[in-house]
Amino acid sequence: MNSFEVTQNFRDDFRKTEVPKYYLGRLHCLFNFGLLISTIIGLAYLIVSPTLFELGMIPLTLVLGNFAVFIIHKFPLHQRSGLFPYPYKVHSNWHHNFYTYDHLIYDGPKDFFILFFPAWVVLAFVTLFLPAIFFGLRGILGLNATYLLMLMSAFYFVLYETVHFTCHLPEKHLVLKFPPLKFMWKFHRIHHHPKHMHSHNFGIVYPLCDYLFGTVYKESSVEKI
Repeated sequence: MNSFEVTQNFRDDFRKTEVPKYYLGRLHCLFNFGLLISTIIGLAYLIVSPTLFELGMIPLTLVLGNFAVFIIHKFPLHQRSGLFPYPYKVHSNWHHNFYTYDHLIYDGPKDFFILFFPAWVVLAFVTLFLPAIFFGLRGILGLNATYLLMLMSAFYFVLYETVHFTCHLPEKHLVLKFPPLKFMWKFHRIHHHPKHMHSHNFGIVYPLCDYLFGTVYKESSVEKI
């Protein structure tokens, strides 16, 4: 049995045992993107005549977002923890066995269950994490800067979900004609190689922290499975 067949068997079993019968992949996407985008729009209406300092929250959040994804991806999602085993189970055991180096593409909307963040994570992000930013930083940064930080955090989440989705499209897909997305598709595919998934190419939107921390693995160096 080749690696493609092994993955397909895992997918068949996973769909039967883990994906609820009522699950609708397109509704999952609509909820995630709808909640995040409506949050961005709502925050944008609250920002009034931002100063240069306040606009500085935009590049700052793009860097901090990349760092946060790198740390979360590298550690709780790829290193076992007795205290928090669930993130490793979902990501390393489920996502990486469902989507492999040789079988990276989803088969249909049902497979979005293990491709996009669970809806409850997005809901918690909007209802718990963003308010924590607001109450924690408004007295330090001011309202405009805090709203911009919240807006850009939600925007980075949208970028994450979007780019990660394109990384699981067929290699010849039209959107992958766009060079940055094609680069990240190849970059992310290497991350799904079993020899490199725990050590290399953790970035999703762009690989800034991978270059900073020396965790980049180039396509030309990937071994055959």
